[in-house]
Amino acid sequence: MEFLSTTGFSSLMNLTTLLFIIGVLMFIIEIFTPSFVAGSVGIGFFCAGLASFVTDSYSWLLFIGICGTAVTMFAIRPVVLRWLDKTGAPTNSDAMIGRVTKAKEQIDCDSGSISLDGVVWQARTLDGSEIAAGTPVEVVKIDSIILYVKPKNS
Repeated sequence: MEFLSTTGFSSLMNLTTLLFIIGVLMFIIEIFTPSFVAGSVGIGFFCAGLASFVTDSYSWLLFIGICGTAVTMFAIRPVVLRWLDKTGAPTNSDAMIGRVTKAKEQIDCDSGSISLDGVVWQARTLDGSEIAAGTPVEVVKIDSIILYVKPKNS
């Protein structure tokens, strides 16, 4: 406690207050950078602040603050980010699943092609059946650059 008394922090209550104030500042920073990184660090400071009621060991406070930050960053942050992502819109290749187009050429389990948005893709059937050129098909699966399709039942 000598360090704190020489720097003006004469009581443990001042350290606790400082830890909570830094935690609040981290949450204010989080408002402007919504990635939940500053919020995770803020929770770490809150954990250290709560621990300062129990111990005055700087080593323990540092350890508890780091553990609080780490648990928040790796366990809670992914859940929060998923919860904040409200778009629900499929992205990239996932957006092609369920799309309907026509077969450019005959499609079977070894060859074939379709065109989606002006781009020609290799296409295959999952069950090995043959689909004639011009038949409406629905994309059901994507594996690398190959789209697996089935005949679209109108």
